[in-house]
Amino acid sequence: MADMRENSLFLLKAQATYQKAFIEAVAELQALEHDRYYVEQNLDIEQLKQKRFFKDYLKKIKQQESGSNLPICRVPQTVYWLMEKQADGQLIWIGRVAIRHQLNENLRRIGGHIGYVIRPSARHQGYGCQLLDLTLEKICQGQPKIDTEQALLTCDETNLASKKIIEKNGGIFSSSSEQEAPLPRKLLYWVPYT
Repeated sequence: MADMRENSLFLLKAQATYQKAFIEAVAELQALEHDRYYVEQNLDIEQLKQKRFFKDYLKKIKQQESGSNLPICRVPQTVYWLMEKQADGQLIWIGRVAIRHQLNENLRRIGGHIGYVIRPSARHQGYGCQLLDLTLEKICQGQPKIDTEQALLTCDETNLASKKIIEKNGGIFSSSSEQEAPLPRKLLYWVPYT
């Protein structure tokens, strides 16, 4: 993976054009034994390789954004993919962010407005900071609108990389909350986006 170049990074909504790049990144995520939850760990890669299943996946993402057919205890969310344009013009899937339009009780305690993941080969290279910066720009532009004047972000107290990303993007520590044992405490930060 090439070093991060700020001007070659951008957010876009999930689309079929980048099916292969997405599947490669999901395979990389799933190959890494990881103790943190992220949506992509439950995806069936063999199914996603089939166009009809991938279209169904994209349809589900659009439904989440519009708020239709949401599972109980879920809120509408907008999903963006962080893509990097390589020197040869190829686009690489670097990560994903989900921006929750509003907070419910669970999100106020442990989830927040923004959830993201960076593929393992792109970690510790500054992509997380750039992803959060671009995400806050989208919220500032109302893409989507969220229900508060600051965004709530959370991270496990043991996730030092995520803590650093949030603080570098102006996160102000608010409080912490307990999770079910043996999970670590969640740290809650408010991040201005205007």
